[in-house]
This record gives sequence, structure tokens and C-alpha cells, in this order.
Amino acid sequence: MNLAIDIVTTIVGVIIVFLAAWDGIESLVIPRSVDRRFGITTVFYRITWSLLRFIAARVRKPETKHRLLASYSPLSIICLIGIWAFAIIFGYAVILVGCHIQYANNPAPTFGDLLYYSGITFFTVGFGDLTPISNLGRFFAVAEAATGFGFLGLLIGFVPVLYGLFSSREAQILLLDSKAGSEPTAFELIRRHAEAEAWPELQALLKQWETLAAGLLENFISFPVLAYYRSQHDGQSWLRSMTAILDACVLIETTFDDTAPGGKTLRFQARATYAMCRHAVVDLSYLIGATPVLNGPPRLSREMAAAMCKQLREVGAPILCEETSGGRFDELRRTYDPFVITLADEIMLELPDWQPDSEVVDNWQVSKWEGVRHL
Repeated sequence: MNLAIDIVTTIVGVIIVFLAAWDGIESLVIPRSVDRRFGITTVFYRITWSLLRFIAARVRKPETKHRLLASYSPLSIICLIGIWAFAIIFGYAVILVGCHIQYANNPAPTFGDLLYYSGITFFTVGFGDLTPISNLGRFFAVAEAATGFGFLGLLIGFVPVLYGLFSSREAQILLLDSKAGSEPTAFELIRRHAEAEAWPELQALLKQWETLAAGLLENFISFPVLAYYRSQHDGQSWLRSMTAILDACVLIETTFDDTAPGGKTLRFQARATYAMCRHAVVDLSYLIGATPVLNGPPRLSREMAAAMCKQLREVGAPILCEETSGGRFDELRRTYDPFVITLADEIMLELPDWQPDSEVVDNWQVSKWEGVRHL
């Protein structure tokens, strides 16, 4: 009977070690598919993000709320590494209990002693106050030390990778400042290019965002935590920028005149960028469990769409205003609106308007020394 209990205890310890190590490696090292998996990481983010959302919703000061939400992603990585490490240490302590490892200077260690011994072995401290005397005990000591050294080194080495991906994403968002405004909108993006008759430049920008959306899709699948990393500036986020690009693509695809110079190629690129951006927001919604409300209200009324298109025509955009009265314009908007609305609610980000309510002032035009709050 005791032998059976010892075997079961040892097996339980091995399972704990394996699951913790695999969850950590899968979360930060191994590229994953879009399928969600149940594990330590999934449970951790569901609990901690729900708690943070509850707290942040009750914080009234915007600066404090932003700092609170911005600190979540990097701190969550640190906490997860600690949880994985503790689970492995605990699992090895359970293994030592099941194997009845003997020690030269402590013939009857308690579980607390074994947990302590497992911890100093995992972190390769090795004070020597507990020394295994059997070959099996020495084997587990070496195995745990190797696990700790390799596991921590591997995961910590991937932290700069996450920051590099975040930094690259933010650079593309900042580049929209001069093209679509610091708080980007589809109207402002098309207006500025229309005034300059810079349609080839707009096509190149949409191509860049097609590539960026493909990169974000791959990064979010591998590292969903990147979706929670927030931009350093108020009014900016990857979701706001991508939604503005989606809005612009739909407007170009459904209203631009094919007979205008470059109209067909611009519409072709708009379709390609729209497809990739929509793919990214749909897959991320599934990854983080944000279920869209498919029959929710649209973000833009037909009357506002008609007025916006009229203003764009006045600055030289080859837009057919009657195309916004319904049909394909509404159909395409319904394919991504529910997903971006749900994502914005889930990760507490703001979506852009289709058109700014007032005169646009970009971040590069103001500073705190000129008496204007920098966004």
C-alpha cells in the first residue's frame, strides 16, 4: 500500500514539473496555433485581467488609469515566470517525498525542508545544509539544477524579444502621426493624401500596414500578451490605428472611382490590407476570448458617411458619394466592426471616430513648454 502511494506521489510530482515547464516554454518560446489551450497561463490571465479591469474601471484619473493598465503586461510576464518556477520547485519537492530521498545531515526532513531544498537546487544556490546520499537523490539534484538553469535562462532570454516586437509595432503607429493624425482617423488619412494628390504614397502606406498586420497576427498568435502592451502616448494604440486603416480601406474599396488615376491599383491594395487587418482582429478576438456582438449598432451612420464623403470630394478625393448609402459599404463594415468593438471593450482601448470632431492638432505640433498638454 505504501509503495503504491509513493509511486502515485512521484508520478504527480513529475506531472507538475512537466506541465509547468511546458506551459512556460509554450507561452514564450514555441510558436503556437490560433487554438486556445487551457493551462497555467490561460487561468492566470483570465483571473488577473478580470481583476485589473474591475479596478481600472473605478479609477477616475486618466493618467493613473493609463499607468495601471500599461504596467500590466510587463509585470504579468514577471509574475508568470515566478509562478512557473514555484510550480517546478513544488513538483520536485513532491517527487522527493515519493522517492524517500535520504540526506546526510537530516534523516527525517519535513515537506517544508524538501521544498526549501528544491528551491535552492532549482536556483543553483546549494548551501549544502541538505545533501542527498543516494544515487537517486543526486540524480534529482542534478536534474533540477539543470531544469532551473535552462528554464530561467531560456524564458528570460525571450523577454527582450517581446520588447523588440512591441517597439517595432509602436514605430509604425507613430509614423501615422503625419499621415492620419496623432489620433488617426480614416477621414484624416484620405484627406491629407487627397490634398497632396499623393495616391501612390497612400498605396505604399496601405502596403506597409498589410505587412504590419501580417506580423501582428503572427506575433499575437505566438505571444497574445502583446495585445495588452499599451502605447506610450494617450490616444494611440495598435487597435485604434488598425481600425482607422480598416475604415480607410473600406471607404477606398467601396467608394473610389476606378476611372481616376491609380484608382484600380489603390482599390486592389485596399482590399489586400483590409483582408489582412480583418484576419488579425478576428483571430485575436478568439485568442483572448472576446466574443463579438454581431448585431450591434454601427460606428458610423449613413448620414454621417454621406457628409464625410462630400467633404472628401471637396478636397479632391475621387469618391462616389452615393456608394455610402448602403450595399457593400455597410456589408464590409459589418465584417470587422463587431470584432474591434469587442476587443476595445475587453482590453480597455478606445476606437477611433471615422472623422475627427474638431481641428486636428498632431503631437509633433505641441509641447508642454508651449502650454499644451502633449498627448
